[in-house]
Amino acid sequence: MKSLATAILAAAALAVPATAGAAKPVPPSSGGTAVGGLEQSPACLNLLLSACNSLASYWAAENTLLGAYHATPDLTYEPVLVDRADVAKHATAKKPFSVTYHIKNEAVWSDGAPVTADDFIFTYAAIVDPATNVPDRTGYSSITDAVKVDDKTVTFTFDRVFAAWKTLFSTVLPQHVLAGRDINSAYLFAIPVGDGPYQVTSWIPGQSLTLTRNPRWWGPHAPFLDSVEYRFLFDSNDEVAAVASGAVDLIVPTPGLNVLPLYTNPNVSVVQTPGLFMEHLDFRVTSTTQPLLGQTWFRQAVAYAIDREATTQALWGTLSPGIQPMQSLVSWAQQPDYVPHFAAYTYDPGQVAWIMSAHGCVSGADGIWSCNGVRASIGITVTSTSASRISEESLFQAQARAAGIELVPQNLPPNVIFGPLGIPGGFYESTIFGWVNGPDPSWPVGLYSCGGQSNYLGYCSQQVTDLLSASLEETNAKKRADALNAADALLAQDVPSIPLFQRPQLIAYRTTLHNIVDNASVEGPFWNLADWWEG
Repeated sequence: MKSLATAILAAAALAVPATAGAAKPVPPSSGGTAVGGLEQSPACLNLLLSACNSLASYWAAENTLLGAYHATPDLTYEPVLVDRADVAKHATAKKPFSVTYHIKNEAVWSDGAPVTADDFIFTYAAIVDPATNVPDRTGYSSITDAVKVDDKTVTFTFDRVFAAWKTLFSTVLPQHVLAGRDINSAYLFAIPVGDGPYQVTSWIPGQSLTLTRNPRWWGPHAPFLDSVEYRFLFDSNDEVAAVASGAVDLIVPTPGLNVLPLYTNPNVSVVQTPGLFMEHLDFRVTSTTQPLLGQTWFRQAVAYAIDREATTQALWGTLSPGIQPMQSLVSWAQQPDYVPHFAAYTYDPGQVAWIMSAHGCVSGADGIWSCNGVRASIGITVTSTSASRISEESLFQAQARAAGIELVPQNLPPNVIFGPLGIPGGFYESTIFGWVNGPDPSWPVGLYSCGGQSNYLGYCSQQVTDLLSASLEETNAKKRADALNAADALLAQDVPSIPLFQRPQLIAYRTTLHNIVDNASVEGPFWNLADWWEG
């Protein structure tokens, strides 16, 4: 059986996926309306704003407001609004790094105005304006100068090297429409002018949103579909029923056993992708209540005392039979630079016994190890309202006990566990939760560097920090991946955290809808909407 990573990469390579049972791909045809069912309704459509920072908003607007680059199904970036970008490292400390965007000559807004350097500069100015309610200014805050070279060329100079520059300008706003307006109220209710293959022509909040083909779309071909309607169904069961009956053509449901009937529905195709959701087990390595967590050898023993493969299969095997544990803390399974450093940790009570004995630990009458009078007992904290996490915790608890390590549930409600006195405050011994990250490998820097913004572990390795810092300043893709993987190899030795699995992302669609290729990034299955057709 192919792994999920192999399967999705193979699917992404197909220009035109065949329908189930078809001998050959169905040729594209023009016309018709596709209906997508979503569990959320967008709050607003200005993708720069915190208030619009949701998948529903992104999926509704991503084909109307484009960016310089976007993520593809293999989690690499390809240019959209630009032909290319020239990246330069400079010798002077005053101007150490710059990115020059060459905007496509053919790129125009839906009112006919060209997309220009002024739009990029306007967007940058809006993002760094303290009055604009944006969720993150990372990268933009390092820009020191913005220069319009000509109408279709713009250069941004940074005060430091920023290797994640392709994540910038994922949305570009029209300066000629929004100049002088309050950005925080722009596109809250409509997008009158866009530059993508579709335009928003109807929006009934809480009910539906309709996109119609942009007659001035400048891409490689006119969108095949006349229109796309999003219906907000809110409930996963309603989504499943709607796609099964044909009331909608595509859904992106929360994974659950209720989708199983769709697997055998001859009129529905179900596609799974390893999502960019890293479930992981963290250790508070500076714990004052369990000093053993400060010892690398003890954390290694715990890694051998849990059966990640069996637990992953128990939680997700019915929906995703090929799912495997995640084996890296710095990259995703479907990325080409993924190296499975944590694969060495398989369930092995014998290895646990060897490690514990080698460090002077003895097994007590109840089978739990004790090391210099300190019992190998660890508090484990998960969200008390999550049935899947409770099941995960229970499985690990039984596995670890059989290896002589005790896991004691200390579960908390979500508002407490993620509040200032929970995980961010370090008030735990071990905890299971998920990180949702993007394709660019800049996210491990804040998680595992000494003093990192989201490093709640108390973990600090100068070697790891130096490698992660180097990756953030390395624009050569191979050298960047090498630095990240060197850091991951050290993390696999130190085990401050254990990757568990990537929760699967599911889409289900009617077999009359063609060229659907899922994308685990925020782009979702709608990333290539202009290429969909019915037939």
